[in-house]
Amino acid sequence: MLSAFGSFKKRALTLDNTTTRQHQVRPAQLPALIKNNLCAELLAAIFRALAVRSDDEATARTLDVLESVAKAKRFDQTLMFLDDKELEPLKAVLASLRTTGREDGASIDRVSKLYRL
Repeated sequence: MLSAFGSFKKRALTLDNTTTRQHQVRPAQLPALIKNNLCAELLAAIFRALAVRSDDEATARTLDVLESVAKAKRFDQTLMFLDDKELEPLKAVLASLRTTGREDGASIDRVSKLYRL
């Protein structure tokens, strides 16, 4: 099982270069895949991957992905170890969602609160 997570982590860390992989996993599956193996490096990679996607389908899934990742074990502890630089892609994604109006403000506020922004 650990090798399966290692493979998942390796693929996730390269998401910023191959963002089509983002659509292979449904957001609801993320907590089960991540289990208690969420680390700052993986969380930052997820933020970077979401930041480079701009098509309508990816935008519609962004909040679902962020909400699902927040349900993973160790999320709160991992979030504490992220520095401002690692949070910048997430802040940019949420700001973009606000300015485009593709998502309602209440949903964005809910996700912002989960990530303590």
